[in-house]
Amino acid sequence: MGVDDVEQWYRDHGRALIAFAHLVAGEREMARDAVQEAMSRCLPHWPRIEPRGRLAYVKRAIVNHVSSARSRGPHLVLVDDPVSLQGSATDPDPADDALWALCRELPANQWAALVLRYHDDASYDAIAATLGCTTSTARSHVHRGLATLRKQLDHD
Repeated sequence: MGVDDVEQWYRDHGRALIAFAHLVAGEREMARDAVQEAMSRCLPHWPRIEPRGRLAYVKRAIVNHVSSARSRGPHLVLVDDPVSLQGSATDPDPADDALWALCRELPANQWAALVLRYHDDASYDAIAATLGCTTSTARSHVHRGLATLRKQLDHD
């Protein structure tokens, strides 16, 4: 697979990867950084990655990047015109800000599992493949993430 093939693969999957990363990261700029970082880390291994598993492999790299970025602290973005950042089709509804804030507090694997399950409509086996865990652990991530969100929402 040459550079042109990788570029075509990215053209085919890039928008979905950015949307996935945005849901996992909760921020558009961090999402773009995560996709770029994931692709750059996956590129040297690209020929050895099973073609059917590439999407899951890159999503796993995105989750890993977001998780490590969160552990390093807040992600700051300097912009010239903050107004130009408003109104993207992938931005969450401002009415959901409280829910998004709660979601960002979840551990990265739980939040990623919820995004995969309810946004991507992924099976537990697919979640497990993407997150690099067993199917039972994937189920646990989804269950614990939902339980935490329910508990937090009940307190409000």
